[in-house]
Amino acid sequence: MEKILIVDDEFTTRLLLNEILSSEGCHVVGEAENGPQAVAMTVELEPDLILMDIVMPGDMDGISAAEKIKEASSTPIVFLTGHGDPEYIQRAKRLEPFGYVMKPFDETEVKAFVEIALYKSKMERELQTAHDTTQKFRKEWEGIFQAIGHPTLILDEHHHVIHANAATVRETGIPADNLIGRKCYEVFHQRTQPPKNCPFEKVVTTGHLETTEMEIETLNGIFLVSCTPVFDDANRLEKVIHIATDITERKRAEEERDKLEIQLRQAQKMEVIGTLTEGIAHDYNNMLSVILGNISLAKEHVKANTTISGFLTEAEKASLKTRDLTHRLMALSEKGAPLRQSGSIENPLREIFEEIQYHENIDCALDISGELWPVDYDPTQMHYAIRNLLINAMEAIPGGGSINIQLENTTIGDPVQDSLQPLPQGRYVHILIKDNGIGILKENLDRIFDPYFSTKERGIQKGMGLGLTTAYTIIQKHEGYISIQSAPGEGTAVSVFLPASKIPGFERKKNTTGAKRVPGNKVLVMDDEESLRKLLQQMLRRLGCQVELAKDGLEAIKKYKKQMDSGTPFDVVILDLTIKGGMGGKQTIKELLEIDEGVRAIVSSGYFNEPIMTKYKEYGFMGAIPKPYLMNDLERGLRKVIG
Repeated sequence: MEKILIVDDEFTTRLLLNEILSSEGCHVVGEAENGPQAVAMTVELEPDLILMDIVMPGDMDGISAAEKIKEASSTPIVFLTGHGDPEYIQRAKRLEPFGYVMKPFDETEVKAFVEIALYKSKMERELQTAHDTTQKFRKEWEGIFQAIGHPTLILDEHHHVIHANAATVRETGIPADNLIGRKCYEVFHQRTQPPKNCPFEKVVTTGHLETTEMEIETLNGIFLVSCTPVFDDANRLEKVIHIATDITERKRAEEERDKLEIQLRQAQKMEVIGTLTEGIAHDYNNMLSVILGNISLAKEHVKANTTISGFLTEAEKASLKTRDLTHRLMALSEKGAPLRQSGSIENPLREIFEEIQYHENIDCALDISGELWPVDYDPTQMHYAIRNLLINAMEAIPGGGSINIQLENTTIGDPVQDSLQPLPQGRYVHILIKDNGIGILKENLDRIFDPYFSTKERGIQKGMGLGLTTAYTIIQKHEGYISIQSAPGEGTAVSVFLPASKIPGFERKKNTTGAKRVPGNKVLVMDDEESLRKLLQQMLRRLGCQVELAKDGLEAIKKYKKQMDSGTPFDVVILDLTIKGGMGGKQTIKELLEIDEGVRAIVSSGYFNEPIMTKYKEYGFMGAIPKPYLMNDLERGLRKVIG
């Protein structure tokens, strides 16, 4: 609320003005009877507006008081007068008051003058604030401009230097005064014409920020030159900010750093894709568990070689292919490791080789040097990875050509620093796939493992840009390494190194509780999906088991303890790893081991590449069954644990 000071020698006038202003919501901060009081109260109260009577008794009339106030304050003044004396008017004009209100007062006129005076005062204050802010910004801008560590110029639309910073003077050795008015290409390039790749010319044409790398003779190095346009209010090019950043040292180390950046960028992309695909694959696996399980049960109730049996078999095949798809999706996830088996990598490679060797115009050769060391690998994922590498080789020779595949054992004694990452000491199986195709452009070679990057047309039967990405991720998750050497017209060589098997032995704690195990195969199933619980119940009963169900860890522990106390404990417990809103398998097995060190537990999950699924013994489980599974998978899992 604005503060108003009333100055008048007549009490009735002050009272009237106070009433008028108060009715408008204004705050009358004080009333003065004469000039000296007005001056003193202005200093003390700092009003936003003064209503000042011109004619007042004493040595200081209203105009004289206003003069005193103006010396120390910019407070706006509206003069009150009932006289038209020219002398007073002339004296008052020199003070440039905000207005005059004639006596006797018209209430509407007083309100209007006060409102206008307050608004005008507010605008002037804001203008002054804006001016002060502009000046402050101007000083700050100049300080920043001069502090820029790179040579920086402000140019007009004809290349002339308008302003130069200290770095330009320091680097060129030319005094600031001698830079003004010269053309930038004379300063930096010692030429009479701008260079061909000058970004200034592009800015004039495009009206956008332009950058380019170029050698600058006067600064003796390679610089990243950027030109930023500045437009006037009519959107016409007015100035150009020209900055030269020294990148000489950066260029020298650019190749190696680029390789590291490629790895980091790829890891970030894969993290995003992995998070998405992981959730999708998990939900698919749960649904597929119900589908495959019910198909298995249905096949038990129909005769072989019938029409219905054929339908069920085809549905089962399609479901199993979908399961393979979820394996591929899970390969992109950041979680865990593949579901590995120890064996020769020759097996999946020969299967894929059989698929491609009879393609028209393609000459395929497979060379295996001796008996290969076994490798710990996920058969589904590795089959997919190698198949993608061979498909890419085939597509590189659309008009026909040759593909040579070589497999051999190799031992690395000292750490070898490859172009992207080191290979630690140890035994490896080396796969080399060479084609004599079109090769890969250098600018594409660094991007071939990037998600969604593809040089092929897009489409279901064309390129989607995830094949090599998935292959790269699968090999990396197997602690392996893949590299590609290629050049246009010279073909491509893909090297894959997979570490030979190192399977540690596991020891199972003996049952020290003395709990009696009885025949009958009593099984406790814990899963938060009701449809899966009921399905497992039917499948296990079909296998001759007695079944109890639990929806979460707390219920499973309660039922297990009750059965233990009865003297007839469960023979097997099947625990789902992830329980929404409840205790999952990882915590549940800890609790069960406290109750019974000899508990026979199987972990099951749609997140089949969780560490706990591949290293289940370390967590206290005796087996793992990844979802989805068939009746046969369930039976094998039980036999492995029960014996």
